[in-house]
Amino acid sequence: THATIISEHALKTPQGLTSVIRFTLCTIQQSLYSCENQIADIEKNGFKSRFLKNKTKSKGLKYAMENQTKLFWDVQELKRESLNNIDTVCKAVKLFNQIPGLGMVKSAFVCQMLGFNVACLDVHNLNRLGLDLKDVKLPKSLTDKTKMKKIEKYVHLTQKQGTVYWWNSWCDL
Repeated sequence: THATIISEHALKTPQGLTSVIRFTLCTIQQSLYSCENQIADIEKNGFKSRFLKNKTKSKGLKYAMENQTKLFWDVQELKRESLNNIDTVCKAVKLFNQIPGLGMVKSAFVCQMLGFNVACLDVHNLNRLGLDLKDVKLPKSLTDKTKMKKIEKYVHLTQKQGTVYWWNSWCDL
């Protein structure tokens, strides 16, 4: 239910997509409850917001804003291809992984909110699965081919139970 509403908002305009990316950046190592205040402060103070003192978040939002039209049309095309096909979902995760501050997990979170069959396996979910944080990291030293293999493994793992399961179980948690 939530993802559908978010997806509709994000896919109406490039600015809508950017707002979902901004929200995702706000969730990084923060409680979900703090996001509303962060977003209000960012809307009021722009890049002078105290919540953008983290250079990576600031760079991520700047990148998203500067590239919002391209990101918007690229994701529209991917959604037309498939929401479930592993190759297409991997391309979507890779698309958002270009944004500074969005690692594989948060890139997958953006995709999940856009309706792709992938999920955000955050620290809580990793613990539930008995996985380590290094299992979901994409170090810059990896080749593109190795990154795509790691993304594919991640997407496949999340698709075993599906995005609805992961969304609902995280909300319940």
